[in-house]
Amino acid sequence: MSFPTVVLLFVFLLTGIHPAMAGDAPSFVLEEKYAKEGQRQLERGDVKKALEAYEKAASLHPTSPKIRLAKGLVHLRLRQFTQACLEIELALALGTGSTSRLDRDSLTSAYKGLGDGYLEQGNTLQAEKAYLALLRIAPAYPGGSNSLGITYHKMEKYERAIQCFEDEIKNNKYDAEIYQTYANLALSLWKAGKQGAAEKAILRAKIRGQGDPWVKQVENEIFSKRGVPK
Repeated sequence: MSFPTVVLLFVFLLTGIHPAMAGDAPSFVLEEKYAKEGQRQLERGDVKKALEAYEKAASLHPTSPKIRLAKGLVHLRLRQFTQACLEIELALALGTGSTSRLDRDSLTSAYKGLGDGYLEQGNTLQAEKAYLALLRIAPAYPGGSNSLGITYHKMEKYERAIQCFEDEIKNNKYDAEIYQTYANLALSLWKAGKQGAAEKAILRAKIRGQGDPWVKQVENEIFSKRGVPK
């Protein structure tokens, strides 16, 4: 093996950049430019332009897990759930290699987004799997246990849902929107036949989220057979 070939293979092992692309500096400059442009557009609130920028970046470096993850999360914001899940699954597959691992923050964002995408599609089994992976990495991740609780509620596993909502309240009791978790807890308690506990939970939700539409809806529906946590 020639010396230049050895150098190119080392670049690949170190950076995850394919040797055939290693000498193409302008393409990587453009990739970084488009990735930064995607982030800027997100900060401005223009999600469609952000997606366009990330698509250009991905065309230059299709095996970048971070760019694939960024694309997936943008698809999620656009409510394009099938594409979001495909991109995030690809990011996770690429990001578990030895040369281009996703960091902890990226992994938690990936599993939360993947769970949300599957849950929106009604695929509760895949949503459960993603949320469990998230909570293994970050047990107190804001909203993580609440999302898993919603999944279990939809699966009619109310005792598991109750435990998840209680975990969310314990881990993130100072969260500004924790009243929604109290409302979710009330609904699952009621479904589980725990009327007294459900009434206490909805009272706490009302105190913390006075006037919130979801809290009001759960309060109105707690004695009916309707209602799915949000």
